[in-house]
Amino acid sequence: MRLLLLINSKWQKLSSEIVEVMEGANGMSSQGLADVDLKMLRVFATVVDCGGYAAAQIRLNLSAPSISGYMSALERRLGMRLCRRGRGGFELTEKGAEVYRESQRLFAAIDDFTAVTGALRGRLLGNLKVGMIDCVISDPATVIHHAIRRFHGRRNEVHLELVVDRPQELQRAVLDGRLDLAFGFFPDPVDGLESRPLHDETLEFYCGHLHPLFPQEKVSPDDLQAHRVVARGYWRREDIARVGAVRHAATVYHMEAQALLILSGRYLGYLPCHYAAAWVDAGEMRSLLPEQLRYHSTFALITRRNPRPSLVLSTFLTDVEAAMNELAQPGKDRMRAAE
Repeated sequence: MRLLLLINSKWQKLSSEIVEVMEGANGMSSQGLADVDLKMLRVFATVVDCGGYAAAQIRLNLSAPSISGYMSALERRLGMRLCRRGRGGFELTEKGAEVYRESQRLFAAIDDFTAVTGALRGRLLGNLKVGMIDCVISDPATVIHHAIRRFHGRRNEVHLELVVDRPQELQRAVLDGRLDLAFGFFPDPVDGLESRPLHDETLEFYCGHLHPLFPQEKVSPDDLQAHRVVARGYWRREDIARVGAVRHAATVYHMEAQALLILSGRYLGYLPCHYAAAWVDAGEMRSLLPEQLRYHSTFALITRRNPRPSLVLSTFLTDVEAAMNELAQPGKDRMRAAE
């Protein structure tokens, strides 16, 4: 009975959002929403997410003329101009921005409704979009793959999308609904997001074995000043501030690029200890001034603030918590399947 009430509630929500999205359209709301309308809306939303037609071609596997055709057809169907294209690039109109926001609510409602009806048949249905920062696979404390293993130990036909991006982009994507949740380091809180701390990660300042400082037995903070430093673009000020007034000579947005420049022997930079461990053990990297330059970051899970998350999301969050509890118990088989 409870599930039937929930389904009825989801259906009412879905119906009202369809009406809101189509409000003001020339005939769409009165004729109803057809499959082709959803297709056009999804193409439109993908173009917006990608920032224009060029990047959307790869995501959609469609040619530019095909995308243009979908966009023109949607504008005719709605009876309004949604975007402008020109020398200044792709830009949404005010109405286009509103349609995009409402389309995201519509897609979320459809996914949620699909998940609830699937639960009636004893399985989870829908989509789960998960974001994360890079280089977590070498972290022994990460719960992501353990949670995924548990989640797919259940009867489900959920399509999983896993996205790797920088922290600020992950926050934006969760906030606007492009992602359901994200794992990473998020030092700057964002209104509308909830953060759940998972564990701490240690980072140290490294040089490669080809760097002049590598064989130097004693290194002082002053010794660092003459050498190039690579910093992450999203935490550049913080990284440079920890080391002092050094030569900030390169910017990267992924840890793999950071490690590559350090291994070149021309740059110094921060890396997570678990990620650098293989190169340290092989004698190809060395931590400099660990007692002074080491710091810790809190690895967290973020979701959009929502009193009623989707069934798929709430189930996955339950599996994340169960995986954390299992990892915290020494002697347990960490990779056992969820029952």
